[in-house]
Amino acid sequence: MIHEIGPHKIMHGDVLRYSEEFLEMVGPAVDVVYTDPPWDERVLTGFYEASGVDKWLDFELFLCRLVALYEALCPDGLIILEFGYRAFDKHLLPILEASGAKTLGSFVTSYGLKKKPIDCRLWFGTFGNVDFISVFPPKLHGREQVEWVVDTFIQPGMRVVDPCCGVGMQLLAAQKVCAIVYGAEINGKKVDKLVKRLNCRLR
Repeated sequence: MIHEIGPHKIMHGDVLRYSEEFLEMVGPAVDVVYTDPPWDERVLTGFYEASGVDKWLDFELFLCRLVALYEALCPDGLIILEFGYRAFDKHLLPILEASGAKTLGSFVTSYGLKKKPIDCRLWFGTFGNVDFISVFPPKLHGREQVEWVVDTFIQPGMRVVDPCCGVGMQLLAAQKVCAIVYGAEINGKKVDKLVKRLNCRLR
């Protein structure tokens, strides 16, 4: 199911099972992919269970198909990826290296209510040579960190996509600076919350 909220579009469904439909919904290549996907088998399984959808692929296949989707969505733009702290090198780096993705930089920040350093942010694509360690304010956390990323790299009119958008923290921050946003989420309750928030902003 596709929700259209002004120029923005959100798909309720398994984005990897329906990747062709999602690519058709988004249209031409976007400027930025900004996403925070599941970072291990346990988290991926939990997302499927919470959504009431049968899990049909293991974590390695999930990552391979997700990286292929990133490349199809944004072949020449910037891909901003948030991933589990210390899980990136183990799970995702080999797939990215095989795809030829260019690493621009990374930094570790905090995540969750207890602000534990469990997420690693790595940026890759063709946006330019950026030293993120020197430009990222180290004390930002959660929503503040997302807003800093958006303010730094996303401009009005850019097309931004999150294939694993949840309740849309990244997309809502991008929409706030007048970007056009596209998302997909397997959990219907999360989709409803995001659509409601986008509708409220466009009234």
